Amino acid sequence: MLRFTPQGDRAASGRHTSVRIVRHRTIPRAAWVSLVVIAVAAVSLFLVFLLLRWQADSATVPGKRTLTEARVEYKCEAGHSWKAMGQVEPPTCAACGKPAHPVGSFACQEHGTFEVAARFVNGPDGIPCLFELRLTGEDWVPAEKGVVCPRCGLRLLRQREDPLSGSARKRRKPGG
Repeated sequence: MLRFTPQGDRAASGRHTSVRIVRHRTIPRAAWVSLVVIAVAAVSLFLVFLLLRWQADSATVPGKRTLTEARVEYKCEAGHSWKAMGQVEPPTCAACGKPAHPVGSFACQEHGTFEVAARFVNGPDGIPCLFELRLTGEDWVPAEKGVVCPRCGLRLLRQREDPLSGSARKRRKPGG
């Protein structure tokens, strides 16, 4: 039991008022349920945000350039080659006037590397997409099908270029 003494005129009379605490104030069950629901909703929204962000990050490859942003090697049907900025339409060779296509190296595990020409088309979003591939002297095949080794028939894999090959200068010997 608590005693409460009021201030003022009544205090002088010596009269005391008793205050009795009947029950501690507790948070109602509905409030707890609301807090739990809000917490679960917040965690769910955060997880959905992370999932969507992860999917968006995995869809874009950082540092990947499109054909029109890179210098590629072109080779015409007569065998003349040069490097130029990529383009969808095949350029004509300055030496012979024949059409040229971008070329790259593809490798067979058993028979080494092969030079493969490529054709590109503009995709629905305007970004160039690989359309067809061709080994030298062979017919064009769809890019989805891929090119196969002319000797063993296994699928050829694109050989990545070493970024330092060709760009490194030969070191001169000191004093020579």
